[in-house]
This record gives sequence, structure tokens and C-alpha cells, in this order.
Amino acid sequence: MPAGSGATSTVQAFESAIAAQLFVTEAARGELCQSERVVAAAHRKSP
Repeated sequence: MPAGSGATSTVQAFESAIAAQLFVTEAARGELCQSERVVAAAHRKSP
């Protein structure tokens, strides 16, 4: 095992964890926007 490879894999794991977190956040934000649109449409339909 060459020196520094442990640190490299730690950085890669950290970066992939951040990427996964961002992906989940963006997905949640997209769902939130969708539900807001549905609520807005329902409000428009109601008298």
C-alpha cells in the first residue's frame, strides 16, 4: 500500500458523500417545488 493512498480514498469517500448529499437535497427541492405547484393549482381551482 503506497503512502497517501489511504488519504486519497478518504477524500474520495468524502467527496462522494457530499455529492450524494447534494443529489438528495436537489431531489427534495425538486419535489418541494412540484408540491408547491400542485398547491398553487388547487388554490386557483378553488373559488
